Amino acid sequence: MAKGSRTDRSKESSKQEMAAPEHTALLLKCYTKLKDFTTLEEFLKTTPPQQYDHATAIEVLESAAYHGLAAEVAQKVGRFDDYVRISLEQFKNCSTTVEFLRSLSKAEAGRILLRMGRMLMRHAPKETIALVRHVTDGAAEDFQGPSIDELLPVFVDDPSQLEVFLRSVLLDEGCQLPHAKAESLFPTLLELLVKSHSIASDASEASRISADIMRLIRQYPSDAALANTLMVCQTYGFVDGFFYAAEKLHRHQLLMHWCFEHKDARRLLEVCKRCGPDQSLWVQALSFLASPESGGGHLEEIQEVLRHIEDSDLMPLLLVIETLRHSEEVTIGDVRPYLQAQYKRLVDALATSRGKSSQALGSVFGTWGCTWGILGLQGCPSVFAEFSRLKGGFIGSKTYTALLCEFSLSV
Repeated sequence: MAKGSRTDRSKESSKQEMAAPEHTALLLKCYTKLKDFTTLEEFLKTTPPQQYDHATAIEVLESAAYHGLAAEVAQKVGRFDDYVRISLEQFKNCSTTVEFLRSLSKAEAGRILLRMGRMLMRHAPKETIALVRHVTDGAAEDFQGPSIDELLPVFVDDPSQLEVFLRSVLLDEGCQLPHAKAESLFPTLLELLVKSHSIASDASEASRISADIMRLIRQYPSDAALANTLMVCQTYGFVDGFFYAAEKLHRHQLLMHWCFEHKDARRLLEVCKRCGPDQSLWVQALSFLASPESGGGHLEEIQEVLRHIEDSDLMPLLLVIETLRHSEEVTIGDVRPYLQAQYKRLVDALATSRGKSSQALGSVFGTWGCTWGILGLQGCPSVFAEFSRLKGGFIGSKTYTALLCEFSLSV
């Protein structure tokens, strides 16, 4: 009888314009202790929400394990955060919850996503990604919802889903964001893609991701974006992106050092060819390829560099010979075409100034004498004897030019 009287008094108190929290708690606790579910349900359905304290009602119902009633009250009184939380924690109604959030304003749905999105993402990632796209999609001038940046914490527990989401925003369907906003998201997606490339399970997957990365990089050609590309690709070892960004930023020496460090002769020549006016790169390339640090086995590349040096007249002959002297594998036969071409150039120069033949011939002998000394050809009797015969004088009907040409054939 006492319990009934107390319940009646609490019920009367609840009929006032707004019951105090303690009155609401007392009344609902009485109902729950009596296990009078029907009366409790009727009270919640028939009593106007303004006549009881909402937060207290939800708390009491949850503590008594009346989760369904608590969710109904939360939805009825507009406490949507509590409704979503109860739906996810107690009923795992992910699809229903997503649809409910879609029915709210984008600003309200975004606010709730910031609180509950991580849980929703764990249980329904595909639906949650679609919801995030929905609440962040809107015209810039009148959009009231959250920005993509604001909702990125939703993905903090699942970077793979963040990659899927940012792909859908920046790559898959064509980017609809303002360029400045898209560029601010670009480094995040780039890092995720490069990480995925580094752990790709097979060559086919790696090739597909690589193509996506390069397509993404080319969409953002500003210096700031390229600087981000350079840093990310260098950090995670994505070589194609690193080379693309460094070349666009004219960081040629960075590329050269990479080739030196990795002993990559093929890419070294590509850098020299693609980096245009900076002819000093070819000189550096020859010096590296001829050095023991290159690891050897680069005769073909050395010959290609020599052809370019010859065509562009980049280095004096003696400097080339001095550089090649450091190689343990380059022989006179390997560079014969280059030496013959240089010799012919000297001969042609002499032929145009016959009046200065003695002086010019002495210059030629001096140059080639130094060359043989550097190459150590004194130990080659046949070649050195021919050189000595030529140097000893040009006799009979042979001109010095003919003798020089004859000698060049013996080189």
